[in-house]
Amino acid sequence: MHSWFTIPVLAVCLLVCVPSAPAQFNSFVENSSGSSIGVVVQDIDADHAAALKLGSITGVEVVTAVAGSPAEQAGIRPGDVLLSYNGESIVGGKQLGRLVSETPVGRKIKIEYLRNGKVVTVTAITAVRQHGMLPPDIDFGNAPSDMLLADSFPTPRFLWTNRQLGIECEAFDAHSSQLAEFFGVKHGVLVRAVMKDSAAGKAGLRAGDVITEIGGHVIADPREITHYLRQEQRLSKPFSLEVMRERKAASLKVTLAADSQE
Repeated sequence: MHSWFTIPVLAVCLLVCVPSAPAQFNSFVENSSGSSIGVVVQDIDADHAAALKLGSITGVEVVTAVAGSPAEQAGIRPGDVLLSYNGESIVGGKQLGRLVSETPVGRKIKIEYLRNGKVVTVTAITAVRQHGMLPPDIDFGNAPSDMLLADSFPTPRFLWTNRQLGIECEAFDAHSSQLAEFFGVKHGVLVRAVMKDSAAGKAGLRAGDVITEIGGHVIADPREITHYLRQEQRLSKPFSLEVMRERKAASLKVTLAADSQE
């Protein structure tokens, strides 16, 4: 799944699924106000950062630079990793969308990106948003033709897949989601799905659980789960997951399988 910017996107929200996307990713569709630079990007997880030979998990990878867009005119191409926007480091698609959408139209901005191990800085001029500016290679499947102009349309969610635990999840908090109140938490990661025979499944984790702590560490974002598993967890040592299930706290013990370690 990718973040769709022509920035900002159309007055619709569409979830774009791409089979080659990394196993752990974000999906973001921004609102319909603000400027545009004209790129489709995908967030970068630890595995993808290693494959791209990045020193750290940073930036977003360009999937498409829309023909004629400010990004394309500045020389940005698919495969480039955008590192900073006007001097501010890029940490994800959602943040980049906010930065661009808050930039006035016609403003000259600097974009720093990585290509073939070399950091390049280019200048682009933000463009006015244009409806209907979609890359030709995006397939919307069986979506009805009137969906693009309807008052009811698909809304993307920021879903993450963690292969070590074997879950699909999303973050929410009391300030950004009514779901937090529904589940009786102020922070945490909502489990959307648990993979069959996964470490999480064997520990008893279920879809609908909210993970609030891992190994004694309070969490509010899926990336904090990844950080714990990569930086602090050892294969032979079981660790705890504190979860909220049906508004009741529960504690689970998880042991990772040998083939889940890298």
